[in-house]
Amino acid sequence: AGARDEAREDLRSASARLVDAEHHVRAKEKELADLLAAYQELGLESARVSATAKQLEREVHFHQVESSTAVEELRMTKEVVVRVESENRRYVADLQAFELQVDSLSRD
Repeated sequence: AGARDEAREDLRSASARLVDAEHHVRAKEKELADLLAAYQELGLESARVSATAKQLEREVHFHQVESSTAVEELRMTKEVVVRVESENRRYVADLQAFELQVDSLSRD
């Protein structure tokens, strides 16, 4: 009877340890599932960030090209302005010379 009681006590003790171990395993499995979900979410977020970064790089490149084009157009416009100002100075000089000739002819 004593051995049987001792065996029953050992069985109860082992059953309690088994229940504890099963709870511990389920807790670890949940922790693992949570970690896996977190890593998957981080992977998705990383992909989104990477896609956004690539889009921003494309936009920066587009704006750099646009800016270079605008700079070139400005340079060409400045050249035209310089050329037109030079022509205007020649026209003014020609007009002044013409006015002097007219003045000179009208005095004669």
